[in-house]
Amino acid sequence: FISSAFSSDCANSVIRAYKKGDKNVSLVMIIYYFGFYGTFDYAFHDALSAGGGFGYNGYSYSSYWRYNYFPVVARVLFHPFNLKVLSDKIKVRDKLDVYAGLSLGWSIGWATWKGAGTSISDPSVGGFVIRENIGARYYFKPNLFAFVEEGAGFGWINAGVGLKF
Repeated sequence: FISSAFSSDCANSVIRAYKKGDKNVSLVMIIYYFGFYGTFDYAFHDALSAGGGFGYNGYSYSSYWRYNYFPVVARVLFHPFNLKVLSDKIKVRDKLDVYAGLSLGWSIGWATWKGAGTSISDPSVGGFVIRENIGARYYFKPNLFAFVEEGAGFGWINAGVGLKF
């Protein structure tokens, strides 16, 4: 049942924005916790892709602490529009790729004190990252897309552009 639910070939000649063998490279601006990151994803199945990314984000807490992070994550994404059972029901799947997934990795981080005098203690910053992500890519051309994403181990709200190879 599970293998029949996924489309693994193009025999039905439905045009899809995302399919097995696609490679995506993205550059992203983190809107909430300001920063940036880059990702790479490879579609090893029509409905599943894997890849990774790295970036930087930072924020200030009150006017005293500045937090900085360099996350490096691996991620797996599920693309439900490519399920065989949905192949004839989603008319926009030639332009839209919706996905959800999980990111795992490590964040190198540090905090700097910006207040008067010295801080009482140093906060623990960085460490293991496990985070869900949900996003959507809109393809303007077959190999050019813009997207928004929540999570992914980088920031809370992210937006960017990318290329498909």
